[in-house]
Amino acid sequence: YNTIKLCFPVNEDIAQRNGNDIDDSSISSTPGYMDPSTALTKITVKAIFDYEGRRDDELSFCKHAVITNVVKQDCGWWRGDYGGKMQHWFPSNYVEEIQEAHQENFDRGSTESMFLGSSQKGSLDLTGALVEIGKLNQPNLEWKIKIQTSNACTPFVLGALLREEAEEWKNLIVETAHNASARETENKKMERELKIAKEISDLIIYCRSVDFCFEIGERGFVHNEMSSFNETKAEKLMCHQAENFFFRYHQVQFSRVYPKGQRIDSSNYLPIPLWNAGCQMAALNYQSPGS
Repeated sequence: YNTIKLCFPVNEDIAQRNGNDIDDSSISSTPGYMDPSTALTKITVKAIFDYEGRRDDELSFCKHAVITNVVKQDCGWWRGDYGGKMQHWFPSNYVEEIQEAHQENFDRGSTESMFLGSSQKGSLDLTGALVEIGKLNQPNLEWKIKIQTSNACTPFVLGALLREEAEEWKNLIVETAHNASARETENKKMERELKIAKEISDLIIYCRSVDFCFEIGERGFVHNEMSSFNETKAEKLMCHQAENFFFRYHQVQFSRVYPKGQRIDSSNYLPIPLWNAGCQMAALNYQSPGS
């Protein structure tokens, strides 16, 4: 029907054997009644943060995950399809909408070889997944690969013709699951040690403190390196020694200028010339010599 053909004929024996195992809701639909308009939505979003669902009707996804068939709501929570779950809830501030032109290119490239189009797409969170292979008593599919994930109630089962093919799939899935678990463990370890949430850390550029030198212009400016020097040296650089170099330096890198050691307060400290020269941080606080 409509260019779709059966791999093997369906007889009464096969229908009886598989009739009780078919669960449409776990594959391509939602249990109970589903509003037809939700299946027609073309809104697709991409996750910008990891999110772990706290309820059964919420989605769990990792950063860069693509959620399809999104229905926007007014309460800050949207509904969409991801990881085999249909029209489950997720927070709207954890995702960004994919632009229409980019979405069309994404859909065209990923569905051109699929009979069922976008309905045939899906994804699994393999973090901590358990994989087993076993016999599958079906024509043309003698082996099965069963994948049990941490956020799914029922296992995901794949079919394979040869045992070698099933073993190859198992090894690849186990390797991917191990890498995903290792990344998650490393992220949690970093959060505990630095007391910084990964979502916040991804938004921050950490700078390395280095000594200021003129050779930096020859080897190239580095955006995540910064230098500190006192106001006397800064005034000499921007007014006499290297005015153009000082401007070019601050187009790429950060600097911090602190008051000279002779100052006991900042009452007559004027940071405006430093700001005009590109310096991003001018410390106005009391600065003791050598500290």
